[in-house]
Amino acid sequence: MFNNTLLKSNSFFLRFYDSINMGRKPKARRDTYGAWLHHLRKERKLTQQELSKLVGVPQTTLGYWERTGKLSGREIIFRLAKALGVSVNKLLRAEKSRQD
Repeated sequence: MFNNTLLKSNSFFLRFYDSINMGRKPKARRDTYGAWLHHLRKERKLTQQELSKLVGVPQTTLGYWERTGKLSGREIIFRLAKALGVSVNKLLRAEKSRQD
């Protein structure tokens, strides 16, 4: 009787939680603004570690910004723009590209 119950619960478990659905969730897609930050950093040939030291934030915070695009505070934006060697408008993508 106990084995039969165990087999039923095991088949229930396998039906809903197969190996395809188990494990780590797939990485979320990068936010478009986060991709822009990543592009600017790569364009300057900086690692996350190097840029985080220039800005004065932990590397994990910089990685979070690149994944989510969520920056907080004017001071951080100014320091990030200075470290990347771009204007604040370019960092925030406020400049409109002109077609001449």
